[in-house]
Amino acid sequence: MNPEQAAREIKARMEAITWPAGTQSLVFGSNGRVKIYAGSPTEDQIPNAFPFCLVGINSGTPDPEQHGFLSQQFTVTAAALVAGDPMGEFAVSGGGTADVGSSAGKGVMELAERIRNSLKDVIGVDGVKIRMNLSSTETPVNLSGRHLVTNDTIVTMRCTSDLYYAPPQQLKLTGSTWTWQGADHCRGRHDFVSYALAYVTSGTDPAADWADHTQVETSVATETINHTAVPGRRYAIFAEYNRHGKSGETAIVGRSRGDRVGAMVLQ
Repeated sequence: MNPEQAAREIKARMEAITWPAGTQSLVFGSNGRVKIYAGSPTEDQIPNAFPFCLVGINSGTPDPEQHGFLSQQFTVTAAALVAGDPMGEFAVSGGGTADVGSSAGKGVMELAERIRNSLKDVIGVDGVKIRMNLSSTETPVNLSGRHLVTNDTIVTMRCTSDLYYAPPQQLKLTGSTWTWQGADHCRGRHDFVSYALAYVTSGTDPAADWADHTQVETSVATETINHTAVPGRRYAIFAEYNRHGKSGETAIVGRSRGDRVGAMVLQ
């Protein structure tokens, strides 16, 4: 993933976080309270609904040993506002709530714990590794008679410089059943759409570019396809992605290249 893809991955994970008990509701709701944002919002820009989350893209440092990679820093900011709280205590550590599985009454430290729990699972997705740098809670700010509290979780991820779509690996054929590896590093990405099995009939090696192939089968959700192989064809498995990762949108806007460990020649 490059920094843009990584930021979208973090956003998608924030949108999917749930509370571990009670009704297990979404931490940041389902009405767009997670945004990729640069800088700090003004009072007029602060959403009316709480809690909300901002994913900020910070500075990146090129890898001195491996060209094409960089260490990219992100700040994930959670904001909470709890009524009936003259000192801001509830907005920090939480107040009374009728449902432990709801965000109502939750403090920013409780939100930060859910964020950290979600981000640690990014390890392994697309080979990306993430490192927690810092988590800090700011002083409560009086906002129209209520206290607003934010928490910053700063992380560093190893990213590619260019757009990168992870390829499936270890293509195998048993009878007419094709299998491969991709559940974590392909299907685990928020922008994953489907897999496609394809072939070429010329050359001595499987081709890397999708444009050179004829597609034979597509599987949306699993690492298995049933297809009777034809001798002389050189098969490869590709992963297909929607760059923006929008819910319900399946338009293919990016494909992995045919990796040698995701290809097979049938003599």
